[in-house]
This record gives sequence, C-alpha cells and structure tokens, in this order.
Amino acid sequence: MDFFDDDFGTDNENNGFQDDFTDDFFNDDGFDTDSHEAAPAARPKFNRARVSPEPINIDAAASPQEQYAMLFAKAANASPEYRDIPDYREIPEYQDVPVNRESEAPAYREESVQRETPVSEEVPAYQEFPSESETSDDYEEPAKEKNPAECIVQYVDCHYKFLPCGVDVNELNRKYLYGLHYGLDWGYTTVIIPITAEFSQHLCFDENNRQYAVDELREMRRDSIAAAAEIAGTDMLSSSYINKTSIIAKRGVDIDAFERAKYNGATINCFSSFVKNGVTTKDLLLLQVPVAEPWKVFSWLPVGDINGAPSNEMLMTASKHWYELCGAVPAVLDCGVIEYFVPNGRPSYDTALQIAREQFAICHERVLCLTRSHTLSELVDSLTKSCVWYLGWK
Repeated sequence: MDFFDDDFGTDNENNGFQDDFTDDFFNDDGFDTDSHEAAPAARPKFNRARVSPEPINIDAAASPQEQYAMLFAKAANASPEYRDIPDYREIPEYQDVPVNRESEAPAYREESVQRETPVSEEVPAYQEFPSESETSDDYEEPAKEKNPAECIVQYVDCHYKFLPCGVDVNELNRKYLYGLHYGLDWGYTTVIIPITAEFSQHLCFDENNRQYAVDELREMRRDSIAAAAEIAGTDMLSSSYINKTSIIAKRGVDIDAFERAKYNGATINCFSSFVKNGVTTKDLLLLQVPVAEPWKVFSWLPVGDINGAPSNEMLMTASKHWYELCGAVPAVLDCGVIEYFVPNGRPSYDTALQIAREQFAICHERVLCLTRSHTLSELVDSLTKSCVWYLGWK
C-alpha cells in the first residue's frame, strides 16, 4: 500500500490509515446532529452548550463583608462542591495597607554609559611603520633564488630540447645521434648539458655573481669563435705531457713501461656521467650549438677552468686535433666532466697512443685515478675499442 497516495487517507484495503473523525466527540448538542445511536447514560459527553446558571443579584449598597457573604451563600447553594468551605467570617477582613512608594526600588534605573573607553598605553591599537622610502639605506632586500633551468636556457641562446630525469639511455642515445647526424649538414653541433645549480652558477654568472646579459654573451662569443679559428698545432699539449711524465719519472715510474705495458682497458660505449641503471639521473638539455666545427663549442660553452679542468684554449686545441684524427666530437659538457663521441669508429693503436698522451697532458686523473693499473697503456687499449671517451677532473 502507498501511504502517500493522492487522496490522503483513502484506504481501500482498510489496513492502514483511516479517518478517525467519525466519533461524536465533536458532535455535541447544539453543534451537529449525531448519526450514531445515543450513547449510554454513563458515558460522559463534552457539552459545549452548557446552560448558564441563574444570575446572582447582590445589593450594591451593602458593605464589602455583606456582599461577600451574599456571594458565598449563593455559590454554596448552586455548587455542592463549595459547601465544605468554612464560613467567611474565618477569613480575615480586608485591610487597606498604605504602600510606601519611596521605599520601593525603581522598576527602571538609568545608568550612565561611558561613551569613550580609553585605550591602554601599553598595547597601542595602531602602530605606524615607516615606509620603504623612510627605511635605512643599509637595508638590502634578500636576493631571490634563480631557477637554474631558466638561467641556463637564457645563457645558451640556441635551440634546445628538454629531457627530464629518468629517460631511458637508449632513448637519449637515439635523440643525440639524430641531432648529430643532421647537425653536420645544417651547420650546428649537438651537445648534452645537465641542468644543475652548480653548472648554472659556473656558467651563467661572473666572479661578482652577476648574471650575463644576452647582448654581452653574443659579443663574447663572436670574439672567442674568431680566436678559435687561429688555433694550430699541438705544441702546448706536447709540452704539458713532457712536464707531467718527468714528474712521475722522478718518483720511480718507468715511462717506457708506463706507455707500452700490456693491460686490458675497459670498453666504454655509452655516456656515463649522468646515467645509472640504464636511466638518466639529471634533467638534461639537448642543444643545437650554432658552430659547424665541433671544437668551437667551447667558445659557446666555456667549461674550461671549472673544477680543475684546463683552459678553454687547451680544450679547443685537443678537441680540434682529435676531430681531425678520428672524428671525435665533444658530446657531454658538465662541471669537471667532458665526454667525447667517436662516430667514425675506433682509432688504431698508434693513433690511440697519441690521443692517450694528449689526454694525459690535459687530464692526468683519467690515467692515475680511473684505471686499475695506473698506466697509459691501459688507456690506449680502452681507446682502441670504445666509442665514448671520458675525461673527469672531479
């Protein structure tokens, strides 16, 4: 059954809500006809049309006591329930007691309201602070921390592709080889650089911690690229190798065994400065540096003299020579780390020996710290079977 049907109480099944207003409770005499049979005599009924009793006539000239006695006698005769009330004489007579108006508390007392509440002098409600123009001249606003990515992108001033941390190393190699292949025809060199605060600080700011402006960078690069075109010969590299080998010879190292001993070197065929377990560990930028000769990237990104690295002039001299020998190009530039890629295959033993000597001249840590035998011959063997060369000064 639906208790909320439209007729509000109509119940055809007679098992729910029903109209409970059929009783004669409201059908008393004088209001409505009662269709039911007369109720038994013992059943009390609510009679709304009760007949009023006879009026009580009281002499207005009588005293208050006499009027009360007449009223009491009439009420006792009319209503039996009042007959047990004691005689009126036992009720004390009415006494008109004078009221002392002055002793009564006033019903309403108007109190003065303090319109202005004084403010405590200890805690002022308003304190005026000096404006920025009134502050001391010694005040310096704290410098905002610069975003390394924004600084590096502004500094490189060339086309780039962002590679987030966690990229698979095979995807990184594919993107790099694609850019390297077409860059040789389009006149740019593809380079990978990491996005770190250290690299941004070394690259984008001068010794006074002032960020380089774009116009200033372009002027510096024009002068540096013009100077790189005059680099010729490897005399500085040969001089550096002789000086370093003479130092280790004084410590008892046999230079002939140092160069010609038979040691197996490691095979390196992937970038390793920011790769771990097959994925990258840093955010990277894949740059298209607008220089046709690969060694001139050091004029665009001068990473020399950072964390023990040699000067940019020495790096450009070595890179130019290695590019002419076997096509090696600088692929990764970081703070104190440079990785070269060799797309034209592995060099021969004699070429590898010459390259190893020049690498020792600019980065002796590659031999003395990153080989198991601490000999040049191990590096030579590694160069003959690797397409990635790693130099680290950290």
